[in-house]
Order: sequence, then C-alpha cells, then structure tokens
Amino acid sequence: MPPAQSWQGFPAQGPPQAYASGPGGPRQPKRGKVIALSAIAVAVVAAVTVTAVVLLGGDESGGDAARGNGQPPGEAGIPAYEPENTAEAHSTAEWDQPLPLPVDTECAWTDDAMPDMERLGFARAGVSGTGCQFIKQDENTVVQVRTYQPYNEVTQDSQLMEPVEVAGLTGRKYDFGYSEDSTHCSVELDVRSLGSLAVDGYARDDGGDRDAHCDMALSAAEALAARYVPLAGGTPHPDAPQGPPDDALAGGTACDVVGTSVVYFGISSEGGRQESDERGDLCRFEEGDLSLDALVTAESTGLAGLPATEGATVTETSLGPLPLRTEQTPDRCVVSAEFGNGQVLSLDLGSTAGEAGPATCLAGRVVLAETALSALGAL
Repeated sequence: MPPAQSWQGFPAQGPPQAYASGPGGPRQPKRGKVIALSAIAVAVVAAVTVTAVVLLGGDESGGDAARGNGQPPGEAGIPAYEPENTAEAHSTAEWDQPLPLPVDTECAWTDDAMPDMERLGFARAGVSGTGCQFIKQDENTVVQVRTYQPYNEVTQDSQLMEPVEVAGLTGRKYDFGYSEDSTHCSVELDVRSLGSLAVDGYARDDGGDRDAHCDMALSAAEALAARYVPLAGGTPHPDAPQGPPDDALAGGTACDVVGTSVVYFGISSEGGRQESDERGDLCRFEEGDLSLDALVTAESTGLAGLPATEGATVTETSLGPLPLRTEQTPDRCVVSAEFGNGQVLSLDLGSTAGEAGPATCLAGRVVLAETALSALGAL
C-alpha cells in the first residue's frame, strides 16, 4: 500500500487532494470483485462539513431552496442545477469520452510523454504514492499527474479556487493547502470521461511561488491534454483502458461492488444492508437524510431488461463506454449503467423524506464513475 500522507509529510507525495464529496474523510480500500490494486493515499485536509443540504437542495439556514436533479425548469418539475461557484461545481457535460491515460500507479506512460515535458523544462519522470510525476533538474520542482478520480463537486475549504479553460477543456485551479502561505497549485480538467485529468504543481520543500506553480501546472495540463485528450486534439495513450472489465459486476454482492464509492453521495460505506429481490442483489444505505439503494441485476439483459421508473423523465446517454440511463422525478433519481456482459448497476438516490436535490443525479453519476474506475484498478 502506498505511504499515507500526513499533516506534515505531504510534500514528497504531492499537495493535499480533495475529499470525496461526503463526510467520511480519507477513503478506505474497497472490498470484493471490484477491489482495486491499492488505496491511493488521500491527504487529511481541513474540509467543510458536507451535509444533506448540499445534495437535497436546502439552504444552510434550513430554508427551502429549489429542489431537483439538474434538468431545465419545468421538466418533470425539477429546477436547474445552478451552483454559485462554477469552479467548485459538478460537471454537467455528458461523459462520453474515452479515458486519455492509464489509471494504474505504475506510470509507464510517462516515457511517451517525456518529450513534451522536456520542452517544459522537466528532466525526468517518477512515481509517488499519489500519482505520476515529472521532476525538474533541481529535484525539488514537480508536477504530479492524477487520473484515478472522477470530476466531482468540491465542498471543502481552499486557499485558491478559480475556473480555468485549458485546450478548450473546462476545469478548475485550486490549492487545498493548510495555510495562507501555501505555494501549491493544482489544475483539474473535465475531460468528459470516467476520470478527470489533474495536475499538481509544487516544490518538495514547500518553497517557491503559488502563481508560478499554477503556470507550471497549467502548461503541463495543456501539453498532456493536447497529446492524449480527444476533445483537445489528442489521442488516448494505447495503454489507457477503454472501460471496466465486462464481468466487473459478476460474482460479487452489491455492497462489494459499490464499496466506498457511496461516499460521493455523502454516505459512509459501513452501513450497507445486503438484500435481494427479483431483479438481483441489493445494498441499501441510509445516513442522516440521505438514502441510496444499489442494485446489481441478476440477468444480463441490459438496460432494456430493467424497467424505468414510472412517470420519470428518462435520459439515455453514456458514461465513458457504458450505456447510461437517468430517471428523474422530484422525489428520487435513478442512474443505471450497463456493463459489457449485460448486467446493470443501478443506483436509486434521494432522501429519507422523499426529496431529491439539484445535484442528486450528478452525484449518482460520480458514484457510478468511481465504481467503474475501481474495477479498472484505479483506487
């Protein structure tokens, strides 16, 4: 297992990273069929407490905010998802693109990218417990590349949080450093795939200048996007997986399959109740005002064999290579992905009070993406 970051020890591994958008803190290893190779170390950061109001649409004073799942006003009675800060927000674009880079921690792909990185002044590539690195001649100045997490809403404190556009891709630059003197800078791009493209710029000795590290991270992100991201004119690395294994859902229980991915809906993975019905295997979660039911279908008949919610607004898109169906009502959201063998992972999300929020379906999509990445050995 990679060495864990700590309050004082993170520079060698990279700057502090985002929590999964939930109250559980650093994630734990997954269980069962879709266990990944090892748990990527996630920094212990000072985060804003994530409460049900984030997902269910209430304001912090307990008043009634607009409730819905991100559809235009009037569609199924669901208002639009309108975040105050676009840099912190969920992606609302369709995630129909391939992964640009491998999601393992071996970092063999860095040899292919080294010519571009040499033009930016980097002398060699390296590997850490939290990503693939390019290191300058001083052995102190580093950019670190991370490809193993979905683009997710940010709900924690930051020293810097601004929207960016790089090579035609939208994203954010941020610093989750522990003090105002932090010189770290990270850039995360929504490449419209299962995982985002994130680049951290920093000095191992905590020195340097944040603006310079932001420029360095932005330049590295632009070079990598131009080389590997189709929407930026690139071609995915030949070792980049184009989807989870066809049988990723086979043989494990629903609780095994979703593992710790449910923290992206603000729910701890420890309380899942294993059940089953005529459709297949179930794992039910309730925490605070939130509820999530995960279903792994027994039959391999695809989305066509799983009836949609009666009266819901149904949208059929894709999640990377996987067919994706979203069913939205004012009360619940169901997001379902069809895997290669025809089995379906379906998440029914909402609240124990029977209400859904502006980000409910978007958070559900993140949970599905995280589960698919886990099946690839990303976490």
